[in-house]
Order: sequence, then C-alpha cells, then structure tokens
Amino acid sequence: MKPEKLKLLIFQQFEIICIVILFIWISFYPMPMPHNVRIGLYLLLTIPFLTTVWKKGISIFKKSDWPLWLFLLAIGLNVPFAQQQQIAFITYLDVILPMFLIYYIVSENINSNEKFILLAKVICIASSLVELFGIMDVFLGSNFIY
Repeated sequence: MKPEKLKLLIFQQFEIICIVILFIWISFYPMPMPHNVRIGLYLLLTIPFLTTVWKKGISIFKKSDWPLWLFLLAIGLNVPFAQQQQIAFITYLDVILPMFLIYYIVSENINSNEKFILLAKVICIASSLVELFGIMDVFLGSNFIY
C-alpha cells in the first residue's frame, strides 16, 4: 500500500482506530485507573470526538439520544445522597465522560458492518487474551498482565 493511501485511510478511520486502541488498552490495564492514566484516557477519547464533530458536524442533543441522557442523569442521582459526596461526584464524572464520548464516537463512526465486525473482533480477542492470562494466573500463581 502506498504511503499516501495509508495516510488517507488512517485519517478516514482515525476515530475507529482510537476506539480499538482504547478497548485493547483497557483490557490489559488494572482497575481502578490511576489519575495520570485517566488524563490519557480522556485525551484518547476527546480528540476523536472533536474530529468526529469537525468532520460530520454532529449534534449531541438529538431526540433519538434521549435514553443516553436519561441514563447519564439517572446514574448521577445518588451523588447528593452519598456519604462522601465529593468522591461520589468525581467517580460519577469518571464514568459519564468516557461513556458519553464513546457513545458518540461509536454511533457516528461505526456505520457499516465491516467497521462493527472489526470492533467486535478486537473486543473478543482482547477479552479472550485477558481470560487466558487469568486462567494461567490460577494455575501458575503469577499474573503476567498486572
């Protein structure tokens, strides 16, 4: 493949490539993520989100997206009732921001069977590898991932 075609392909598929990298990355990273890793995660999601908005001019307040907004609001209803409200609010932000960004990146960019199958394969392969390492951990007593 010529370098020009490769550059064009990467530019056209940039958002999908970022989502694939995200799923591979989070498959092999122990939870909970340290703060410095969260910043990388937010950058990995914010940049493709902004490029999606730039390329497609999407609206994030479509009528068809009301279930997402209801869900994001509903999971935050417990924050005022938490014993440690500040920690609950930070955790809430750590959950809703990636969910929001992933939703719009995937919904706007995975518009063909080919792209969906690619994403599904990446998720299946990465999770299978993590499961295999987990089984090896049980038998060998050491975890290769963490």
